[in-house]
Amino acid sequence: MKTKRNIDIKRYLQLIIIKKKTYFSCLFFSALLGNLSIALLAIVTRNLLDSSVKSNESQFISAIYFGVIILVMQIIANRLIYIGSLSMRDIMHQLRLKMFDQVQNLPIRYFDTHHSGQSIHRLNNAVDDFKEALTMINIRFVHCFMAGITSIVTIIIMDWRLGLIMLVAGFISVRVTTFLSKPQREIGKAVQKHTAGLSAKLSDILAGFREVKMFRSGETIIERYSKENSELYTNVIKSAKRSAIVQCSNEFFNFLINIGMVIIGIIMAMYGYVTIGTVVGIIGLQGRLKWVLFSFGKLWASLLGSFATVDIIHEILDEQKEPTSYKMSSESSKSMIEFKNVNFSYNGDEETIKSLSFYVNKGESVALTGESGSGKSTIVKLLLGYYPVSSGVIIIDSKSIGDYSLTELRSKIAYVPQNAFLFDGTISENIQYGNQEATEQDIKNASIAANAHQFIIKLKDGYDTIVGERGNQLSGGQRQRIAIARAVIKGAPILLLDEATSALDYESEQLIQQALRELMRKSTNLIIAHRESTIKDADRILNMENGSLNYHELLK
Repeated sequence: MKTKRNIDIKRYLQLIIIKKKTYFSCLFFSALLGNLSIALLAIVTRNLLDSSVKSNESQFISAIYFGVIILVMQIIANRLIYIGSLSMRDIMHQLRLKMFDQVQNLPIRYFDTHHSGQSIHRLNNAVDDFKEALTMINIRFVHCFMAGITSIVTIIIMDWRLGLIMLVAGFISVRVTTFLSKPQREIGKAVQKHTAGLSAKLSDILAGFREVKMFRSGETIIERYSKENSELYTNVIKSAKRSAIVQCSNEFFNFLINIGMVIIGIIMAMYGYVTIGTVVGIIGLQGRLKWVLFSFGKLWASLLGSFATVDIIHEILDEQKEPTSYKMSSESSKSMIEFKNVNFSYNGDEETIKSLSFYVNKGESVALTGESGSGKSTIVKLLLGYYPVSSGVIIIDSKSIGDYSLTELRSKIAYVPQNAFLFDGTISENIQYGNQEATEQDIKNASIAANAHQFIIKLKDGYDTIVGERGNQLSGGQRQRIAIARAVIKGAPILLLDEATSALDYESEQLIQQALRELMRKSTNLIIAHRESTIKDADRILNMENGSLNYHELLK
């Protein structure tokens, strides 16, 4: 049966698998050589002192040769540290790419149930914390551990009696430290949780600052932010208190061991059990052991905290990716779009779509109307493959969507939502997202078709104009026309319009309606709308009610 600690270590190693051997080899051998050279320096010190007391020239010369060997060991250790630092950069580079790739391949359900601020925290802060673990905590912990081992072994070689006393005292100190550090992992997870919560609250404030000002809800937002911040502060204080307790424990044991070893060493030298060089060498190593015992508790607590960071990262990496396709019975149809007895539920309980059946022939325009919550936008999500249906079959271009990969499915559909999202970049780049192989002329032609070219060329930088975050440097109508140009340039056989003009003024709506009519002549169209002006040109109008078609109110 696997212990919790073994699982923690395995999950830790999974994040650095690409350079695991290089990283740990450099970490282990640099720590071993570096600390072994320092420990051996105590033996050199002993031999130099004893050779001067006894006037032993050969012992003095051998000590000098030994010192040269120690210098070579230090040079090799520093070279290994350099190689290890390069491997850490590779590890972090690959981890960030792995995290970003995972987020891109998560299903829509994940983003519907997780705040974007928390995801940003995990992608940035948690990864940075893990980098801190690789570059600082691990290195210091291993060096601390190696320093303890090499110092104790060297002391035992110099005098086993003093070494045994120090070993027992150090063991007691370490056991007390690890016991006192146990709560640090849970405290660390709480700190990560509330830090992510702060990121989420801050993201809400920045994204909705206009609404905050308009509805004068600043006090409420600040109160929620303050509450989350207080929770974070409480856990940070807990962590600091626990670290202080561990540090005080280390100081206490260090004082006892230091004083005890000095007294015992001097008494043994007085009675001739050891030489004065041995006592001086051991006392020198005692100072190093004092650093080890002082640092071990803090580093152990930090190491446990890094396990909490690994848990946070794996919460994303362990999420199930969006499948490449959905399992669905293979059926065919002459229709371009067809729903056959489709049922769907977001939460596995209450059905949003109920036994829905309808069709859209090739080249036809069909409008879906209905009250808010009737299931219209859910139909769009199902067509785009954002969710699998609970039962029934959806047919696209004469084949069940189960016969397509999700990539193939989405390549057949151009989508214009109510609030078009634009990426922070140029107008040209945002249009080209519809077709990465599009030329400048293709972009221009798509803009002309979308009634966007005229306003674009009037801008100072034309197609190179930066649209800003979410396209906030443009008006709503301008953003929507760029979204239509993006749909035009995709050249997909199916066009989905989800309330594409409902948030626009009359003038903008007229320009966009003209662009949409041009676009709709070349595709099969499913239109979700309320405005009569949007659906008046549809070949058929279907009314949705509670997830089904209201056959008593087929409007056209």
